Amino acid sequence: MLDGYFTQEQRDELARRRTELGPGAIEAAKREWAGLVEALLGHLEAGTPVDDADVRELVGRWDAVGESFHGGGERARAESRAAARRMWRDHRDELGDRLPWPGERMAELVGYVERVREARPGGSQSWS
Repeated sequence: MLDGYFTQEQRDELARRRTELGPGAIEAAKREWAGLVEALLGHLEAGTPVDDADVRELVGRWDAVGESFHGGGERARAESRAAARRMWRDHRDELGDRLPWPGERMAELVGYVERVREARPGGSQSWS
């Protein structure tokens, strides 16, 4: 699936980052991300506004976890994040089947996270 979205250079960089991080850091990132998903789902279900400080902090942590897997300069990281977003949008059901949360719920959550980013001063976008 990666082949259709990431260039060979991006795939090589993602592999290099995984090797550089090591299995322990990757597992820690997975656990942290899972906790962030649960926390953000709670805010989504509660109808917490996207400009809420706690929600913004959680999305900032979500972005930091994802960012740790993207190397290179800022442009390269932005292009890799964009490829990941396109892959998610095109294959969210299939990717969602690999997660412990329903794909439809994850799609709602990703939309919420995107709205939180858009509500940031300057509408800064990061990885999703």
